[in-house]
Amino acid sequence: MSIPKNHSTFSANSNVSAQDRSESIDFVNRLNFAFDHWNIAEMNDAFSEDCIVEHPRGRVQGRAASAKFLDEYKPLTVGIRRVALNHIVDANEDGRLTVTYFNVFIRVTRMAETHLLKDQPMHDSNIGLPTITTFSRVIDKIRRDEDGKWRVEHRIVDETVNNSAFKTL
Repeated sequence: MSIPKNHSTFSANSNVSAQDRSESIDFVNRLNFAFDHWNIAEMNDAFSEDCIVEHPRGRVQGRAASAKFLDEYKPLTVGIRRVALNHIVDANEDGRLTVTYFNVFIRVTRMAETHLLKDQPMHDSNIGLPTITTFSRVIDKIRRDEDGKWRVEHRIVDETVNNSAFKTL
């Protein structure tokens, strides 16, 4: 089940149906949207019961450990929006898919001012926002469970660079 960290998507097996490719990209984008709006039920449901998450902030296994990790992670994400770029979908020999992409975190408001996003259709900032705060590569090994839903079985977040100049906003 392990995904090598030097996973090369250029030479990998890209024999994926158009429907699976489209659904898997939509899945990771919708998961990002759930993170943006901190929909914890959708976030937890997107990971398998036996999921593994390897993140710069730690490694967890299982949905319960993942949920605890997310609770501790939440304060870092308030006022952040995620943009997934350059999705590459590969087929694995076991029938699962690997979706590799870059995740860009954009700080759109100060943590204490997130209500402005809901209260106004447009918010002007004079403090340099929006700005990119984090750039990461994400490798998601996903599977379709018996209920027909895609779920992350193994997630690796690496090649992460943080813009520490905007950490305190």
